Amino acid sequence: MIVVCVYLFVRYEWYFGVVTGGVIILYFTFTLTTTDWRDKYRRVMNLKDNEFNQKATDALLNYESA
Repeated sequence: MIVVCVYLFVRYEWYFGVVTGGVIILYFTFTLTTTDWRDKYRRVMNLKDNEFNQKATDALLNYESA
């Protein structure tokens, strides 16, 4: 990515390289921020899913016990 930005900066108008580099930095920042934000919800979802699967397994294995 750095090579592309430098190539655009040198070969074409300077703002092509600057804009490309800025967009890459914005995309990287957005991706990290969104991933961190979603991570807490994914953890809760996985915990609830595991809890449900444990109860479903117990219900299926013990249906004759009752």
